[in-house]
Amino acid sequence: MLPSRWRDDDDFAKLQSLSWSPILNAFVLYDRPVMRQDVFASMELGGMFVFNRAALLGLSQYAGRWLSVSISAAHSHRGSEADELARKVQSALAAALPEARAAQIQTCKLVWQPHATFLARPGSWSARANPTTSVQGLLVAGDWTNTGWPASLEGAVRSGAAAVEARLEPKLSLTS
Repeated sequence: MLPSRWRDDDDFAKLQSLSWSPILNAFVLYDRPVMRQDVFASMELGGMFVFNRAALLGLSQYAGRWLSVSISAAHSHRGSEADELARKVQSALAAALPEARAAQIQTCKLVWQPHATFLARPGSWSARANPTTSVQGLLVAGDWTNTGWPASLEGAVRSGAAAVEARLEPKLSLTS
């Protein structure tokens, strides 16, 4: 994703050594409500989170019908055909949600995020970027940056806060 002129820069060269883990998301619309709760976790498909997407977005006409399934560390599913994966998702949802067993799927859209999460392997801490860079005006943030935390929502929030602090720091020092 980096422009070629930045890839060899000290701030970014180490990023090339990070490994990534894919996430597979399935967006499923049923012909009737199959889910009452907002979210749940299941060990189906190696571990998945299921979100009642319509309920979370306030779309009452689709509540319990429009679900999103997030499967982390989805390497093992990468070589599968889309139709096969859709069947696996349907089977996993039927195993977890009794109401889904008799319902019909109207649509199932699969979305791959091949670099969704970085893998915090031994030695990867030194490759994680700080919020400031040698590129004037460019700050970086994300769960993959040097937060002291693993790839997590908390790490991403801390990273964003660090980038804001780095941006504001020079202005604060002028007034103090």
